[in-house]
Amino acid sequence: MTLDPTIQNAINTWAVPFDIGAVSITDFNHNCHGNLKHTASVNVTRDARLTFSIHDRGAWNTPGNNVYALVMDNKIIKLGGTCTSIQSRMTSIRAGRSTQQIKNPRGGYHKGKGSVTNKRTHYTIVNEVICHGRTCHVYAWKVPDHEVHLEVLGRHVTQPVQTYLAYESAIFSIYEDMAGKMPILCSNVPR
Repeated sequence: MTLDPTIQNAINTWAVPFDIGAVSITDFNHNCHGNLKHTASVNVTRDARLTFSIHDRGAWNTPGNNVYALVMDNKIIKLGGTCTSIQSRMTSIRAGRSTQQIKNPRGGYHKGKGSVTNKRTHYTIVNEVICHGRTCHVYAWKVPDHEVHLEVLGRHVTQPVQTYLAYESAIFSIYEDMAGKMPILCSNVPR
């Protein structure tokens, strides 16, 4: 498929090569006790926009502590966590489309001030789905919420804890034990 040159330029700038040796979601999820659920399929339009076909609305929309896996052809390309909903996190990745290589609706170019993580993730998905015909899916796990009770200035205060950070560390460790490295999109180190 011939792509608009601005989209091809963005792919060349931001996409990370697919790792065919990555750990499968099936094997990984077995080590996570089956907690990651297939939540959405990722679709890509010809103009490099991500859309999502939701398979589990509850997992997609539920705010709070969540961990997730982005999966390409059954191989994990990114693991992460969020204290918002999976929908909100995927919206951030979708915003990675706005780079200096892509025109905005007014005909000028975007300033490209977005997150490096979101740009790399977005354009890796675009490249692999459009150019290589791969499939992309989101798996998610709504992890338990916890709160701590503190005494602050003589007052008893209840504070929610971002437990996703502990679960994210655990899934990173499990993946690294299985693969000897992290997934391709879990590092912002330049290529």
